[in-house]
Amino acid sequence: MYAHREKEASGASSSKAAATEPGRGTLAEQLAEDEHEAPQRPSGIQWPTTPAALARSIEEPKLPEETTEHESEGEEGHEPLARAAQAPADAPPPPPPPADAAVVTPGDNPEALERIYGDSHHKAHAKPFEEKHKHAEKHRVKQDKYNRKGVKSDKTTSNTAGRPGAITHDKHGKPDGVFELKHDTAIRYLYVRHGDENIAKPFDIIERKDLAPHNYKAQHKDQDKKGRHQRLLLNPSQPRKLKIGNEHVMCVLSWVDGMTAAWLPLDDLKGDKKDHTRLLHSVQARAKKWDPAKVSGDPQKLLKQSKKYVIRNDEVGQSTDADDGPGKDDKHPRVLGAGQKSGDNVEHYLNKDKRKPGFDGSGKPLGKNVTRSIVSICMNLPGPHAPPVAIDTAEAGQSFFVLKSATFHRRVPVFENGAHHSNLLQTWVFGHLGMRDPGGKLVPDPNRRGWVPLRVLAVATDLETHDIPQRKD
Repeated sequence: MYAHREKEASGASSSKAAATEPGRGTLAEQLAEDEHEAPQRPSGIQWPTTPAALARSIEEPKLPEETTEHESEGEEGHEPLARAAQAPADAPPPPPPPADAAVVTPGDNPEALERIYGDSHHKAHAKPFEEKHKHAEKHRVKQDKYNRKGVKSDKTTSNTAGRPGAITHDKHGKPDGVFELKHDTAIRYLYVRHGDENIAKPFDIIERKDLAPHNYKAQHKDQDKKGRHQRLLLNPSQPRKLKIGNEHVMCVLSWVDGMTAAWLPLDDLKGDKKDHTRLLHSVQARAKKWDPAKVSGDPQKLLKQSKKYVIRNDEVGQSTDADDGPGKDDKHPRVLGAGQKSGDNVEHYLNKDKRKPGFDGSGKPLGKNVTRSIVSICMNLPGPHAPPVAIDTAEAGQSFFVLKSATFHRRVPVFENGAHHSNLLQTWVFGHLGMRDPGGKLVPDPNRRGWVPLRVLAVATDLETHDIPQRKD
């Protein structure tokens, strides 16, 4: 049913799978010592120098007047940050501020606590997240301008992966969807929009030595003949200019086996200026064709139409034993397609913890790992010819504004591994990641929109948080 589908999920990776932690030269060995992510400092900002000053600097501004009193009284629920700043000297370091805080944090701290976000809903497999439904397999997911009908997987060949990615064609018209790095290593990024700038934050490091130049999956292998076990692929997401240091750099959304999706500078890909221009146009064309339609370009209008949530990373937002399937090997997970056994696993689209290289405030690797708790924002819902495809990646604690209209709340059938019958429907919702407008107010970002399972969201006015030592996947 899912033609040419491969084992991996599009833009999301199993939190159970072993991932190689990349590094620069000998950094790969340093990172073998498994010791939350923070963006680098934008220039021109006066940085707080004490914990108390930092706590004051990240206080959430009040929502615009259009928001009701009920919606604003529980704004963000990040007050524990202020309490953490006043902790005793011998207490563990406080967790970093939320990813969409008013001030970008100065750097990763491998010893910091991990903040867990949730709400009063503590059952992952109950309403409002899931609902029992007889013959759920007969339920048809609505396709429209917010969930495009034409999204489909590419044919699996030695040069293209069997997934709905972004491909280019060489001067001879030959398709190519497996890419290489120009240099030995490259840093990938996430970002937060503040005003008119997309402030980049180092996410991880990928290494050329691990990247196969061709699609070894076409031969049903887990690596190529030289032992290279990763592929660098691109997702059909609109390219963005991110502010990296003091430069504005064009980036594309990349996907690497076992490492999920993140933004990669276009110039870090192998090729010359003509190659990069051709690739950029190819990505833009496919993104334009498949992107969910823009609801409005006005953040204030979207704010009125939305309910505020926060990306959660508690036991509800992450995979459960039921999601992983029977047994202890996680080889028979629940899936989103009838008859499927892998490739669109339910847990691929839930929150997951990833151990990644830590970076200091200047964007340089620390040589130690930190835990990044992430979730994929998808362009589409599971359909007959393609799984959901990631067009962005968000962190736990980020704000997500779900549109209130019923058309943006849809249910999809969930299947036991390999089954064609289903008695379970899972709710997905459409919305926007948060941004800071020029006045510093937290509002929906019209350009960062997509679908997520409702399970990965906590109601902002009902937020529950606590801190734990960083989890290790």
